[in-house]
Amino acid sequence: MEATVSWNTKLTFTGNAHGHETVMDTSLKNGGLNRGPTPKEILLESMCACAGMDVIAILDKSKHSPLTLDIHATAETMKTGPSVFEFVKMSYKGSGDTPAAEFLKAVEFSMTKYCGVTAMITKVCPVTYEVFLNGVKIGDGQAKFQFEN
Repeated sequence: MEATVSWNTKLTFTGNAHGHETVMDTSLKNGGLNRGPTPKEILLESMCACAGMDVIAILDKSKHSPLTLDIHATAETMKTGPSVFEFVKMSYKGSGDTPAAEFLKAVEFSMTKYCGVTAMITKVCPVTYEVFLNGVKIGDGQAKFQFEN
């Protein structure tokens, strides 16, 4: 895996990973031009996308794909430096005919076995999650991974 960022202007950078570009910046009040998400926001997006890919792949194998899947993540950063996440909260919202037990199991597998991005973040801070299916909360938990050397 490789990635490169190139400085544009002020605090705006363009990232490139195997030909795909991502613009990163910060807000006007923090000295940027607000031309893109911050690197930490992209990290939260990466957690959501990684977990979502797991959930969809697991449910596809069992022939229980949802109609929709939205994953939302929020984080607070520590007030002292370095400014790392103090905690992350994730919320999974699915809809469709997917059985609740299958949907919850897919999320739990992602949060305990498969999502490498979340696994890396759990080494720095706790990651909790809640799971909703068709507007009803069906579970919650904390991401916990077993790391082998």
